[in-house]
Amino acid sequence: MWQLKTTHRGPLFLSDTLIENAGLLVGGGVPKFAKSAHLSMGWGGFFKGDDTYKYFEMLTYGKHGVKDFVAAADKMGKNGYKGFTVNLVLADTDGDIGFMLLNPAVNRKDKTPFIGCRVLDGTVSSYDWVPENDSLLPLDQLPRSINPKRGYICTANGRQVPLNASNDSGASQMITTRQERINIVLS
Repeated sequence: MWQLKTTHRGPLFLSDTLIENAGLLVGGGVPKFAKSAHLSMGWGGFFKGDDTYKYFEMLTYGKHGVKDFVAAADKMGKNGYKGFTVNLVLADTDGDIGFMLLNPAVNRKDKTPFIGCRVLDGTVSSYDWVPENDSLLPLDQLPRSINPKRGYICTANGRQVPLNASNDSGASQMITTRQERINIVLS
């Protein structure tokens, strides 16, 4: 697999092996490609810049409770989050707990649920990301939980979004057996 160039849809690759195994990578539903097909792979992490340190700095040096931190993070992430994906679990001395997914989630024109988990036809523009300045979803549209009724938060690298998720971020993730067991023990 080798990168040819970067397009507005991400890096462009040409690889017979990648094309033949694309169904395994995305769980099926792959269109039939010609042997000479080019695939572009889009990911929010391709955007320039990294905001991760700013959020950790706010956690480290700020005097925020959970609710204050979430509000400040939402303000800072109104144009999306750029950085590596983080399951951020929060707690403060006031007894508040919270979970936020910091993830560079792309904002697509087509809002079909789970669309980011599929290999899509690149010859049509309806699957494109929205224009550059709004290409990432605002942080307040990503998965989160503040003071859940059950009284605890369990991530365990498992699904944190409901089945009726409004965007792809975390929607294709499965509940892990470890997460199920932790929830049984804690509940």
